[in-house]
Amino acid sequence: MLTLLRRTRDDDGMTLAELLVSCTVAMIVLTFGSLFFVTTSRSSDHTAQVDQALGSARTVLARWTSFVRVAGWLDPAGVTDRFEEITPTKVVFYAGIGNRNDSTLQLTAVTKIALMLDRAPGGATGRLVEVVFAPDNTTPKSIRQLAFRAGPTAGSPMFQPYNAIGGDVGVDSTTGCVADGAPAVGLCLQSPPTGAGLLDPQVTTASGALSITTGSLRGNPKLGVDQILNGIAGIRIAFTVYSGAGTGVALSSGASVPAEVS
Repeated sequence: MLTLLRRTRDDDGMTLAELLVSCTVAMIVLTFGSLFFVTTSRSSDHTAQVDQALGSARTVLARWTSFVRVAGWLDPAGVTDRFEEITPTKVVFYAGIGNRNDSTLQLTAVTKIALMLDRAPGGATGRLVEVVFAPDNTTPKSIRQLAFRAGPTAGSPMFQPYNAIGGDVGVDSTTGCVADGAPAVGLCLQSPPTGAGLLDPQVTTASGALSITTGSLRGNPKLGVDQILNGIAGIRIAFTVYSGAGTGVALSSGASVPAEVS
């Protein structure tokens, strides 16, 4: 009888060792479950950020190449002023955004456009900015920040011009500009046409609002830059946009420009 009672009393509860083992197993299961949840959540967030960066990059690339494809001349008779400035991170040109006819490539007056990477001095990335000017070519009609955390791809120029036979013009190795009298890399029109308006557009931020001012780049009088710019037949646009998680999305596209009309 005493043996039976002792056995019944032993079966009624858990020993301290059994309780500790159960708690340990439960904690292990809970820890692995939490890690799985956190990892899955981070992976989903990373994928969403990459998708957002990719969508942003594609939108910018499609828009900018469409502008280059309708590049025109401020003076259709002279056909020498289509591109005003091209550097590894900026291009300033005129485009027939309106409908075009067969004689002048634009039905209405061309629009001055500046596409650029705006970043802090020495910074690896910055924002992609698009400026569309009013008919006076001086007053910005719109200033748009199209992407953030963007930069050149593998150190290559964001804007790479090519001549009629597909040759690299060498925008990152030609000192076709001067800045305060000193040679600077890029291609700058030496003789801006009448009505060119604001030269070398630069982005500034005042009181939280974007504004555009003129920069110091001008054409290098020691080089025949005007002829080089007049011979550009296409531009490759390439850049990398980084997601918040640090993943880079690199895209590139080439755009040919209309041939001269005689």
